[in-house]
This record gives sequence, C-alpha cells and structure tokens, in this order.
Amino acid sequence: MIRNSYRCCATQIADRIAHVEGKVDGLVYALYGLTNGEVGVAEGR
Repeated sequence: MIRNSYRCCATQIADRIAHVEGKVDGLVYALYGLTNGEVGVAEGR
C-alpha cells in the first residue's frame, strides 16, 4: 500500500517538474527572442 502511494506521489512530482521545466524553457526562449525555428534547433527537433 505504501509503495503504491509513493509511486503515485513520485509520478505526480515528476509530471509537475516536467511542466515547470517547459514553462521555464518558454520564458527563456521569449527572453532571448528566439523564433520557432531556433527553438526547434535548441530542442533538437
């Protein structure tokens, strides 16, 4: 029971971290005035 609760919590935290990282990336790209093409290069797309 505790392990399942831990996994759920850990998954939620990892999802939240990924979300916040995406927001930070977007803010940095906007700060530097990157175009969509430049963002694609920076993200390896």
